[in-house]
Amino acid sequence: MSVRRGWVAAILLLVAVQCLLWFVVAEIAWALRHFLTSDPQVITERTRAAVAWFVWCGVNFAGLLAFAIRRHRLTFWPVAAIQVANLGIAVWSGFQQVSQTCGDHGLEWLIPSGLAAVTLLVMYGAWRRRGDPTGPAGVSRPVLRRIVQPALLAVWIAAGLGLLGLSWHLGIQGIQRQSGAVATVRDEPGAGLHLTLDAASRDFPFLQDFYDTPPDVRVGDRVAVLTMEACGSGFPLAVQSQRGTWIDSIQGDLVQPFTPNTWWLHELFRWLSLTAGILVSASGLVALLRWIGRR
Repeated sequence: MSVRRGWVAAILLLVAVQCLLWFVVAEIAWALRHFLTSDPQVITERTRAAVAWFVWCGVNFAGLLAFAIRRHRLTFWPVAAIQVANLGIAVWSGFQQVSQTCGDHGLEWLIPSGLAAVTLLVMYGAWRRRGDPTGPAGVSRPVLRRIVQPALLAVWIAAGLGLLGLSWHLGIQGIQRQSGAVATVRDEPGAGLHLTLDAASRDFPFLQDFYDTPPDVRVGDRVAVLTMEACGSGFPLAVQSQRGTWIDSIQGDLVQPFTPNTWWLHELFRWLSLTAGILVSASGLVALLRWIGRR
């Protein structure tokens, strides 16, 4: 399999960077085996995970070494398969960490997943250009066009991914709207107000540490409540009735500038961002693949 030197250099560089990243991940996992725990079972699980990361780093390095020594389909396709696995592992690990920490951590996995995706694109271009050193019909495209065109496509894809990220960010806390008539109201001195709705048996605590002014709600009032359901917390962030709107003074930025009665606008914007992100990023990726195929 004959691949141009530029493509080979790009592939080797990207794979080498990923080998370094996986080594760093393994080192961090090994160093944190005893972090905030003395439970032997937890330490054993963490040790196994660290060893697994070292093994996977070795697999990536073996693929890099084999492709560097001999550029053949027998080394090219295993490297491509490793990149697909890298992408899947990074996306899955990031998703798990984001879910477990309610979005506080996990975004760092975008780095290895992005590198794997870029490597796959470069390898696709190398595969399409195998054995052809000059390009279609021997025509050399202007350097400016060869730079500007893929740059614009990359920006287009990035815009789509940005919209997808925005949609994800708007929904990561799992905020839901609950509504109904107030069934009970209980004021606990030194704690805050608790209420229940006729449409749900759950208790909604509006603690005084989170609400500067206790909500003025009474039995029989029609109210709407926004609750944060991420990680099973179910904590109320805002409540609205005919007497006014009360928003959590600490975490209220998660819902503002919306209120319980206008939350449908937030959800509409979230789903529009998701739809637009899928269309924009998919169309940009198809255009990029077609551009690579014409190279």
